[in-house]
Amino acid sequence: MAQIGAPAGSAAGEGQSAGASVVDDDLWVADSEVAPADLSTSADHDRTALDPPGPVPGASGGVPTRPGGARGQARARRQHPWSIRQRLGGATVAAAGVAVVVATMVHARVALYREDFGISWQLLEQHALEKDPLGSVWYLHIQPPLHNLVIGSVLRWSPFPAMGTILVLYVASLLAIALLLTDLLSRWRVHPVLAGLFTAIALCNPNLLSTIVVASYEVPVTLLLVASVWWFQRQLQDPGLASLLGLSVSLTALAMTRSLFHPAFVVAVVVLAAVARRIPWRQVALASAIPILVIGGWMLKNDILFGTPTMSSWLGFNLQRGVVAPMARDDVQAAVDDGTVSSLALEHPWGLLSQYEEWTDGCTPVHRNPVVSVADRPDFVPVVANFNDECYLPVYAQSQKDAVALVKRYPGRYLRTRVTVVGTSFAMSAIGVGKNDFAPSERPSVRRTWMDDVGDVVLVSRHWTVRQGDWNLPLLHGVDLPVRSSLLLAALFLGLLVRGGLAGVRLARSGWRDRVESWDTDELVWAFVAVSAVLVVLVGDLLEFGENGRFRSMLDPFLVALPLAALARIVSGRLAARRPQPTR
Repeated sequence: MAQIGAPAGSAAGEGQSAGASVVDDDLWVADSEVAPADLSTSADHDRTALDPPGPVPGASGGVPTRPGGARGQARARRQHPWSIRQRLGGATVAAAGVAVVVATMVHARVALYREDFGISWQLLEQHALEKDPLGSVWYLHIQPPLHNLVIGSVLRWSPFPAMGTILVLYVASLLAIALLLTDLLSRWRVHPVLAGLFTAIALCNPNLLSTIVVASYEVPVTLLLVASVWWFQRQLQDPGLASLLGLSVSLTALAMTRSLFHPAFVVAVVVLAAVARRIPWRQVALASAIPILVIGGWMLKNDILFGTPTMSSWLGFNLQRGVVAPMARDDVQAAVDDGTVSSLALEHPWGLLSQYEEWTDGCTPVHRNPVVSVADRPDFVPVVANFNDECYLPVYAQSQKDAVALVKRYPGRYLRTRVTVVGTSFAMSAIGVGKNDFAPSERPSVRRTWMDDVGDVVLVSRHWTVRQGDWNLPLLHGVDLPVRSSLLLAALFLGLLVRGGLAGVRLARSGWRDRVESWDTDELVWAFVAVSAVLVVLVGDLLEFGENGRFRSMLDPFLVALPLAALARIVSGRLAARRPQPTR
C-alpha cells in the first residue's frame, strides 16, 4: 500500500504512529485507523460501517492497533487524512464544477433585475431599503433580518452596479458551498478529488440554481447550513473555542436568515457539539450566548415595537395557505357558522391590505417608517402589497388562531393533506423558465440548460396533480395543481432519515458516560444533517404549502453528495477486503 498524503509533522513511514494518515492511492479512500472486520459493532472514534476493512499497517499479526487513551484519539481526530496538495486538487475540481455551472447560467442569459427585487416578498420595499438599509431593517417583522440587511447594504453602498454585485455574491456563495462541502467529504476519508467531483455533481442540480433566477435566498441559506455542518465536524475533530464559536456564528446567521431554524435548534446543536467533546463550561456559555443574545434580542425588539416576540410575524398567512386552504370548504364554513373560527378563514391570504379591513379594526400605523406605514408598493402594476405594513399584524394573528382551531377540530383532514404537501416538497424547478409573463416585454427569456435536461432524467421526474375540488381555498381556481416531483430526491431523503436514525441508535448504544471516547464524529454529523432535513422538509410541511420544493432545495447538496461519498467508501471497503494482505 502506498503511504502518501501524510500531514506535515506526521509519522508516515515510521511505523505509523498514532494519528498518522494512510492513504490507498488505488482505492482513493483514506484508511485512517482502519477498523476491525466486525464493522457493524465497532464503536471506535471516527469509525462507521462504511470504513474500509483490513488491518492497520505495522500492527503485529494483523491485529488493529489504536491510539493510546483519550489524548491519542484526540490527536488522531485532529489530523486531516489528506495532504495539502491533495486537498488543493479536490478544491480545484469543485471550483471547476462551479465555473461550469456559472458559464452555463451566463449562456442561458440568467440575470438579476431590479423589478424582481422590487416585487420580492422576501424583501422590504426597494426604495426605502436602498435609502436607509439599517432603519428599514430595524422595522422588519415578517421575517429575520439578515437577507434584507445584505441586499439593502449592496443597494446603498456598493460602488459597483447593484444587480451585478448581488449576482457575484450568489456565485461566491456557490463557490464557498463547493469548497466547504468538498473538505467535509474529504474529512470522511474520501479522496479530495472524488469529494470535489461529488460536490460538483451536487451543484449541477437545477433546483437550487433556479432560485437565483427568482432572486430568492436559498443559495445563501444553503451556504450557512453547509458552513454549520462543516464547523460542527471541525468542532468534533478538533475541539476548541474557535471551532465552537464558528459553529455558533454560522447557526445564528442561519436562524437570522431563515426563521424555520428555530433558536432552540441553534442552541441545542451548539451544546451537543460541546458536550460531545467535553468543552469547558465557560466556552460553552460564551458560544451559547451568541444566538441567545442576537436572536433573543431581535425577538425582544419585535415585542417592544410590535407586541409580538417572533422571528416571523406572517406565520399566520403561511398557515392560512398551508393549513386552512386545504381543509374541506364545507367543514370550514361550518366552523365559521358556529364561531369556532372567524370568517377570515374563508379569505385567501397574501392579498392587499384593503381586502382585510374587517379584521384590521380601523388600524392606523403607529410608526412612520415607510416599510411599516405604506400599505402598497408604488411603481408596480398590478399593485404589490407591502406585507410588512404593521396593520397586517392583527390579520396574521387571527389567521394563526383560525389554523390552530381547524387542526384541532379536523385532525384527520389535516393529516391527510400533509401527505399531499410532503409530495410537493420534492417538486422540481428548471433554470430555463422561458418567457416571464410578468416581466417587461423587452427582457430576454432564460434559455433551458443542459442541467435542466439531465436533471429531468437523472432525478427521475414524475408528473402528478394535486386535486383541489373540495378545498376551502384552492391555489388555482377551477383546475387541479400540476406538480413535477423527483422520485430520486424523495428516495435520497428517506435514505438520509434512515441513516440519521441509525446514527442516533449507535450513539445511544455508545452511552453518555464515555461519550468523549465513544461518540463517533461521522455518526454525529449524519445525525445533525438528518435532523436539519427533518426540520426543513417535515416540520416545514406541517406549516406551509405552495413553495415546499424551493424550501427543500437547500438540502439538495447534502442529498446528492453524502450518498455518493458513502457509496465511495463502501466500494473502497469491498475492494480492500478482497486485496491480499502482506504476510511476515
